[in-house]
Amino acid sequence: MGWAARGCFPSRSPRFAIVVVIGTFWLMARTITTRVSQIRRLLNTVADGDFGQRLTTRSRDELGEMAQALNRTVDRIGER
Repeated sequence: MGWAARGCFPSRSPRFAIVVVIGTFWLMARTITTRVSQIRRLLNTVADGDFGQRLTTRSRDELGEMAQALNRTVDRIGER
């Protein structure tokens, strides 16, 4: 007998699954928008002439790579 047949899921599992999926998507969206907002703030700071700010990131995904590239760009602009 499988684990689902033994009652491991609540009797309203479709509702529970929907809540879990919505919660997961909300967390993912929040994480992405927070990181994009950090990049936008740094770009605005650089546009105002402050080359001393940097982004800190440990992620190796596309947004992490973008943050690292932006840091290198700010470093090179600041050297001029």
